[in-house]
Amino acid sequence: MARGMARAFLTLLCVLWPSVALAEAAVPAGYELAWRRIPEQHRTRVGRLVIDGTGNGRADRKGLVIHLPPAGDGALGVLAHEVGHIVAYSSPEVDGDWRRQFWPGGEIRGQGASGYSRTNPAEDFAEAYQAMIEDGTLSDAERLAFMQTRVFSVQAPTERPAATVTVHAAVSQPSPCGSLLPAGSIVAGCSTVPAGSVRP
Repeated sequence: MARGMARAFLTLLCVLWPSVALAEAAVPAGYELAWRRIPEQHRTRVGRLVIDGTGNGRADRKGLVIHLPPAGDGALGVLAHEVGHIVAYSSPEVDGDWRRQFWPGGEIRGQGASGYSRTNPAEDFAEAYQAMIEDGTLSDAERLAFMQTRVFSVQAPTERPAATVTVHAAVSQPSPCGSLLPAGSIVAGCSTVPAGSVRP
């Protein structure tokens, strides 16, 4: 019975927060270490990771799905670039400010993180995000400051509605991460908080 309650709770949680389903599911083989390098506040914005074998990564605005090639030596770069798109899609204000500051009138201003970043504002943002994940810095001081203050200091997207879910279990339950949780804990990815707490 307790196991059935835990399963029902996890199903409800995945409906309320689709990104939690990703945290519970296996990250595609070869991307596990790369996934851990992405900040938690950005991982929670990703709806799904899909290996589709196209050879290139792609991020879909609808559903916030990332399509990935089979993992290889560049797994971190591909994943970080595509998460960068998801961060922009889920933060319209940040994306708009990036475009106004670095692409006024549709022309690039300053130095992008790579030659590919000169393609358009979306690729410029994703390449800058990728460089921050891989190297922790950018050669363009203005882009670096923007990423540090507007992207990597942000704790959660403001567009997500707040919700409250509390579990009142009578026994300890296994978490998606494999450890036992105290009765009354809330599962959010692989972390727990005290009973009665709120997760925005």
